[in-house]
Amino acid sequence: MRVLRHLEARGCPFVPTLLEAHPDQLKIVTTNCGQRVEHLDDDRMREIYTELEQYGVRHDDAEMRNITYRPLDGRFCIIDFEFATLLDGANPISLKPSPTA
Repeated sequence: MRVLRHLEARGCPFVPTLLEAHPDQLKIVTTNCGQRVEHLDDDRMREIYTELEQYGVRHDDAEMRNITYRPLDGRFCIIDFEFATLLDGANPISLKPSPTA
């Protein structure tokens, strides 16, 4: 939720929009960002994830499984931000769960 709200506030056009949040149920509802991509050039994939960093977020799970294609506007999009890092400010904030002892 935190990352999607962050990206929405910064006007990022290639991530899902958060429509509903139910933290007590660990459930969110977002807009559809198209279908998962099955083939994508490595250089293009890196470009997409690098573009995300301009909005203050590093994905930290930069794999093809987290890229979709939205035919409505012909745009590649990024999904699944559970391991993301917020880059704003001097101290980046990792949202990746810490290992339990």
